[in-house]
Amino acid sequence: MYRIPVYLDRLVETARSCVCFQYTDWGDVRKSAGISVVDMLNDALYAAPATDVASLHSLAPSAPTFLYCLRYSAAALGISELGVEHGSDLRLVFGAAINDGIEPFVSSGYSRTDRAVTEIAMTYWSNFIWTGSVSQHDTVTSLVRK
Repeated sequence: MYRIPVYLDRLVETARSCVCFQYTDWGDVRKSAGISVVDMLNDALYAAPATDVASLHSLAPSAPTFLYCLRYSAAALGISELGVEHGSDLRLVFGAAINDGIEPFVSSGYSRTDRAVTEIAMTYWSNFIWTGSVSQHDTVTSLVRK
């Protein structure tokens, strides 16, 4: 009984060190710690639960399971150091950049790239709905990098 608190203290300190190591931007250690906190919260609130649900879902027989990660932010939303906000993919899937005035999304300020990415996202989703597969992955990668 005497040793348990000592081991717990060491465990907590080790866990703290691991978390700090994982969320440190080693390319720029002086970078704002706020970005690391946002990354940590994103992983804790969205990525980890989504992965857990997908893992459980994939255990069911004949239940294909898919996850995706969106890292593209439309110009109309502004560029944010904090990354892409949760739910931004809905603007792409429902075609906000190519359908002016669609509520509840922003209807102006979209770039040509935004429109192209929107069309690709809509194609991916419709292909996935009809066939269970997406295509043209290289198209999105090369378009976003230009």
